[in-house]
Amino acid sequence: MTTQEPTSEGQAASGDSAGQEAAELPICGIIRPIAAMVDGYTESHWLDVHNIVAKAAKDADFHLRLVSEGGTGIIVADIIDRIYNDALVICDVSGRNPNVMFELGMRVTFEKPVIIIKDDSTPFSFDITPIRHLEYRRDLRMPSMVSFQTDLSAAIRDTMEASKSEKYRHYLQQFGPIKITQLKANDVDMQDIVNGLQDLRRSVSNISSQIDSSRSGGSRVSAAAEGREGYTSPLSKFFSRPSNIIKFRVDCGANKSREIQSYIKSYSIDYQLSIESAAKGRLLLNFEMEYDLNKMVGSVASELHKALFKIDPTVEVYF
Repeated sequence: MTTQEPTSEGQAASGDSAGQEAAELPICGIIRPIAAMVDGYTESHWLDVHNIVAKAAKDADFHLRLVSEGGTGIIVADIIDRIYNDALVICDVSGRNPNVMFELGMRVTFEKPVIIIKDDSTPFSFDITPIRHLEYRRDLRMPSMVSFQTDLSAAIRDTMEASKSEKYRHYLQQFGPIKITQLKANDVDMQDIVNGLQDLRRSVSNISSQIDSSRSGGSRVSAAAEGREGYTSPLSKFFSRPSNIIKFRVDCGANKSREIQSYIKSYSIDYQLSIESAAKGRLLLNFEMEYDLNKMVGSVASELHKALFKIDPTVEVYF
């Protein structure tokens, strides 16, 4: 089959008169892959399919337009606007392209008429089987594609006519009465976003600290222990404390104790300390520290291990 560029947006083969005719027809959007994909799909293959669908749309008195084509504003906004406003959308799910499936999901959510097409090498997707599918040969051989074009043209007419009826049920309505709530525009304070990101950062940092601690041997729990009745996960105890407060124990040389305390103080907002004697020449420093997020950027446990090891190569840190 000879590949031709899709004749949409007034670029019809017959020139200006064809373009004027296309402009007077209602728009039928098409959602489809536009680039080469795995499994042998080429860009020219999608153009060939597009031109066949365009002919079917024209036979049904519609002008086919790629929803991602042209536009004068933000690309994503233009695509969403067309997915919502186009009278009908045809979606080619061949190859199960992620962008195509996402845009199909939007169209379905908008409760607007849609026809799904696919090639005969693409399996049906369970969630969208209630929506009408038309299948075509992947090799696009004639005369099967002539038959497909005729069937698609009829499906366009039937779908548009059915959508005008009060009894017409969109995809979501097949599962019961559904009311689509109108979205409201709300102003968002940038500081709220910053605060939310900081909270997320604290949570991720705390999880990393707990994982690092477990890997280093400070909080190892056997699978058998986890299965015992009354067992409490170390993570649950960890999250019971404020998100940027951490408890840990440092086993260090007695001669390095003050230097370690000075380091901890420099990275904390506040801390409490109790000291115990350990083996000869060693101390156990028990810290409960509220740390400064602006200084402790990565994993708290990892940073403490690295910093304290530089002060005392014999140090052991337990969380």
